[in-house]
This record gives sequence, structure tokens and C-alpha cells, in this order.
Amino acid sequence: MRRYVKSADDLEKVYHAKMANLEAAIFCNHKRTPPKNWEESLKKKEQKLAEYQEKGKEERVRKMRMNIELAVKTRDYNLNTSLKSYIDPRVFKSWADYVGLDWKKIYTSSLMRKFGWAAKSRKAWEDAPIVPIPVVRNPHAEKDTG
Repeated sequence: MRRYVKSADDLEKVYHAKMANLEAAIFCNHKRTPPKNWEESLKKKEQKLAEYQEKGKEERVRKMRMNIELAVKTRDYNLNTSLKSYIDPRVFKSWADYVGLDWKKIYTSSLMRKFGWAAKSRKAWEDAPIVPIPVVRNPHAEKDTG
């Protein structure tokens, strides 16, 4: 996976960062009520996807598919809470440097102002010990009843 992410384009790297953020949000049970217009917004994205497919705009098709997938997966979770309060920005900065991504693409402009100090971090991702960490689910999170 490491080599794959390093050779991936920025779109995929940001996608992986958002998926890691989603895992943190799930672990911390950062549930949210989806916006009332969520279904409508998803339908618009799906219509845009169909439009791009008809026009043969492959790169836009790929980007829209990823956006739709993220929208569906993150529907019930507030990613901003974990990003601003629980994920150390130096970790994302180090990872972004390692995979060749501008770490500013992960944060909103307001969070960039809050975490500007992290830009000075020089800790290399390779320097971090690679230790398998067991996945521990938050016992307070809703149980899967499916």
C-alpha cells in the first residue's frame, strides 16, 4: 500500500486522508444528523456523474465517483470534529510529506490558520516507528444490528 499511495495522484491521496479521518470520527463516535438536503445533493452529484460519463470526461468521472463514495460513507459523521480536535496535524503533515502531497489540501483555510504551526514540523514519516496497532472500536458507538 505504501508504494501505491506514494505513486497515486493527489486526488487519491486526499481520499486516503479523508478515509483515515473517517476512521477517527467513527472511533470517536462523531455522529451528526445529515443535512436535510443531503439526498438532493447526492442526486445532483449522480446527475453530474452521468453528464461527465456521456461527455467522456474520464478524469471528472473518476473525481465525481470518489466524491460520491465519500459523501455516502461520511453521511452520518462529522469529519471536522476529528480533524480539528483529535488528529494531530503533525501526523497528517508528516504523512503528506512522505507521499508527496501538499498537506494544505487536507485542511480547510480556517484549520490551516489554526494549525499553521504544524508547517514547521520536520518529523519524517519514516522516522515514526511502524507498529501494528489493533483496531479497537469505541464501545459507545452504535452496534451493527444488520
